[in-house]
Amino acid sequence: MSWLNPDEGKKNDEKEKDTMSQRFFTACLLILGGAIALTIAIEFLAQIWGWLVLGVVVAIVIWILARVAKSRQDRW
Repeated sequence: MSWLNPDEGKKNDEKEKDTMSQRFFTACLLILGGAIALTIAIEFLAQIWGWLVLGVVVAIVIWILARVAKSRQDRW
């Protein structure tokens, strides 16, 4: 018997099937965990949103400047 898998020694036909209420409870816990994770992610994104936009703008400007410099060099 393992800590991660308590049914390790049992065969598939010997395992008890989860009841509908256990499946419903598990689904509710997964939905709750997903909602909490999404809330935390949105809060974190709200704090760094401006810096992300600034980084994208700077990257685009550098790319445009590099393309302009390359096109001026390759005239012939």
